[in-house]
Amino acid sequence: MYNLISESNVLGDISIKKTISIVLALLAVFSSFISPAVFAAEPHTYIVRYVPGKGEWRSQQRSSWDNSEESYNLDYLWGNIQDGDTLIISGDEDSPTFGDLKIEKKLAKLTLYAVRSGIIVCSKSAINEVYVLKGTSATLNGQYDTIYVYDDSSCEINNDVSKLQISGETCMKMNVTAHGMVGFCQIDNRGNVIYTVYNAEPDTLKVVDGVLQDSGKGSIITPDIPVPVPVPASVGEEPKYSFWDKIINFLKRIWSFIVTALHIPELSVSGISACMEQSDMSGNPIVDKS
Repeated sequence: MYNLISESNVLGDISIKKTISIVLALLAVFSSFISPAVFAAEPHTYIVRYVPGKGEWRSQQRSSWDNSEESYNLDYLWGNIQDGDTLIISGDEDSPTFGDLKIEKKLAKLTLYAVRSGIIVCSKSAINEVYVLKGTSATLNGQYDTIYVYDDSSCEINNDVSKLQISGETCMKMNVTAHGMVGFCQIDNRGNVIYTVYNAEPDTLKVVDGVLQDSGKGSIITPDIPVPVPVPASVGEEPKYSFWDKIINFLKRIWSFIVTALHIPELSVSGISACMEQSDMSGNPIVDKS
């Protein structure tokens, strides 16, 4: 009787383990056919600011800095930020040089706000939008879909960019140098377009104090009518997401929790195949008896 009960418990444990393995394998295969942007974690906004009392740049998971809230070192930021998130680097006149900002994730938006001491951005994945605001001095390395430079900010762009928008809301003191190809560039003063450049070749587009110095081989248009210009990104702006985006991203959070809780390594199709080679058709592990 004892043997029967023991055997039944063992079979039950094996059945549960097989079920979990099958579910995880199916999730891994399913996720390989889904765009990472769709299967990404729920988007969040993080803000980074220099904290004199801590003597370092620190982060909060929010859209604007709150001195009454707890802040965390940058290890917390890099351990939690995900594809599709928004990152704000907020400086002031007393902030020290930030140095290199190395971004591994594909962010939806990066805002550099009043980082006057200088910052070098190195993005491994393409970033949808970059805002250079309030006197920021930035060097951008990596792929960016759209870059917005405002007022008295300075920006050196070392790679190709699809769209470059240079706008003066309070003044026309921006300095921009593009070392890569620029698909489209528009310069405006309070909505009044001054220059429009198409397909500027590398090292041919330069703006000094809001004035286009060299348009290269791009076509120039100087319209006399104002056109709508994107509003500068607000430090307090919250991202908006559809209902289905939230559902999908919530499921992704659950999956991330399961992986973390069970210490499951990242699965892939090749990884599943390797696991199958270690089991017979019944799902039981093959034991080397040699």
